[in-house]
Amino acid sequence: MRICASIVLPILVAVGLCGCREGDRTGHYIDVALELACDNRGELERVLDHYAGDSLRLEAARFLIANMPGHYSYADLDLTNSYYDTIDVWLDRMVSYNVYQKEYVINSLHRDMKFADLPVRPDVEVIKADFLIDNIDRAFEQWEVSPWCSHLSFDEFCEYILPYKSHELEELDTWRADYACLFADSLEALRCCTNYANSSFAAAETFNRCLMDSFGMQSIGVSRPYLPYRHSTMLGINYGSCNDYCRAGMPLMRSAGIPVAKDAVPVWGHHNQGHEGLVVLAQNGRTLHFVPFMETAAKHLHINERKPKVYRSTYAINRDLQRLNDSGEWVPALLRNLFQKDVTDEYGRTFGHSLSGIDNDRHKYVYLAVSSYDNWVAVDYARVDGDGRATFDRLGGGCVYLPVAYDLHGNATALDAPFLLDWDGCVVRFEGASQARGTRDEVRETMSFVSATLYRKSALQEYAWVMSRHILGATIEASDRPDFADAVTIGRVDTPADRSGVMNVSDSRPHRY
Repeated sequence: MRICASIVLPILVAVGLCGCREGDRTGHYIDVALELACDNRGELERVLDHYAGDSLRLEAARFLIANMPGHYSYADLDLTNSYYDTIDVWLDRMVSYNVYQKEYVINSLHRDMKFADLPVRPDVEVIKADFLIDNIDRAFEQWEVSPWCSHLSFDEFCEYILPYKSHELEELDTWRADYACLFADSLEALRCCTNYANSSFAAAETFNRCLMDSFGMQSIGVSRPYLPYRHSTMLGINYGSCNDYCRAGMPLMRSAGIPVAKDAVPVWGHHNQGHEGLVVLAQNGRTLHFVPFMETAAKHLHINERKPKVYRSTYAINRDLQRLNDSGEWVPALLRNLFQKDVTDEYGRTFGHSLSGIDNDRHKYVYLAVSSYDNWVAVDYARVDGDGRATFDRLGGGCVYLPVAYDLHGNATALDAPFLLDWDGCVVRFEGASQARGTRDEVRETMSFVSATLYRKSALQEYAWVMSRHILGATIEASDRPDFADAVTIGRVDTPADRSGVMNVSDSRPHRY
């Protein structure tokens, strides 16, 4: 998604400039897509003609074509497949390599082939009628037959099952047919249980356990931009980040008729970076979060994490984001991606917040940014009305936000003091020599700052907190012999490492080991 941030805008801006009729908006967007298809227009028209006698399939085809501008694929398939084939050969040679050795080799191949410089083309210019028709027919067959997605409405089906791709630059191959039988026996067994017979959640849990058992994936934290986009090659690589696992896992689950989408927290509200995972749309209407290949939903709901914003990847264009990007103002990187929607309120209570006194002659839009340690990352936006007021909604609690505006060169200016939006919706503004605390905009209490001692600069994460308790009672020994036959205890961990500190060494004599 990040790869495509700079290539999605030009064509979508062109779409926005075309205007829109008040009548058949979908029809207008289809007309735009056909115009942008150039020499490939006949392929898209052939899809529409093919379903002329099937109103529901025709509506699905119209949905795909109307939202196709802005989706991209690599232009030179011979070159990309040559690259993927080369990786496959090396994967066979690297069976005994650890993940970091594999990463070094794959990154080297990527640089040598100048893969990052390969041209891309809009899907409207390259996608073929037979490919799209096959995907639509197979998706409808799943919707009609599979117990895991039979509960979906048509609109839900269009986003969770129908799309011919799950991420940008993905290989346009036969993934839906290739993996349709993956773990079929394990899924079929669920149908014998009344509780699981139509449970997309149970299907996702079972499928994910099979993924974990079948593929020894190892997380190395940071998203790897050099990983391939061909499904079979991705599955041969046993390392990556949560984003990489989502790219690999989403088409597999959709091929089994399991309705999944990708959700992303751009920046945590209490520590660095962010997180991405899949959600399955359960039969009771709830969406449940998990990371494919890594952890099941029961272990990965992130209930205790602070989430300023959560965005769900979509196939459809977010027309509100399109208007933002067509406004002529500079737009932060996160919000240049038009294929996402705000789902923060599905993860817990959210709150609104308003800013006033904004110069609406200078700024059409303003933003809220969240600290990512080394910088502030804009995660939400609001339009400034005629009274100079901007209202944000669906903000996650427990997070500090900074109101900012950008000039045409992308330079940020703070519009107001940062504020803490507490878990109960109250606002604590960090301003001058005092804090003003209030419910949203209404100030309720004023307090002066006090002297404080900083014991931690970063949040104490769960994994570190758990480990600090595992090492309670541990001893540190020193010896002059390699077998530690004469070992002496020089220190002991008697308190949890909730904060940094110093351990006093009881024996100051020199020791060799």
